Amino acid sequence: MKKPVYYGILAALLAIVLYLLLYFVEKQLIVNPFVKSLRYPIYIVCAWIAVGKYRSMMEDKSALVSWIRPAFLTFVVASTIFTVFEFILFRFVDHDLYQISAAYLNEHFPELQPKGVPGRSNTITPVTIEEAVTISRTLFSLALEVVVGFLFSFIIGLIWRNKG
Repeated sequence: MKKPVYYGILAALLAIVLYLLLYFVEKQLIVNPFVKSLRYPIYIVCAWIAVGKYRSMMEDKSALVSWIRPAFLTFVVASTIFTVFEFILFRFVDHDLYQISAAYLNEHFPELQPKGVPGRSNTITPVTIEEAVTISRTLFSLALEVVVGFLFSFIIGLIWRNKG
């Protein structure tokens, strides 16, 4: 197995273990955006190690893409596995998580709520779990993760290229 794929799987598993620990301690924690972002340091460390391990197999060490590729592959693998895990957790395992997440957003980010029509009360129509946690929304979330992963990979690649 290629080193970046191995480290991507490792990063995903470590992030899932952290997520599950927090889930069993307090469900409310895993819907907090700050807590959800705790997986990024895990991904960064694993991507950093993957680049270091892959360095000896690089053909052209002067090309920045050679340094970015292993880190980015690590991020893509980790993000894909984690996103599938999160989809299964929210959609099939614990439907309460969606309600907890919606309540958290309503409380802490009221500006995200629809404004409504002037002269009418703003009632929020209940959304089912099947409408809220969909494949298309999950793929969009994964696409955003890949963009974030590329930005981190670019930085990691720059540092390794300048270091090596």
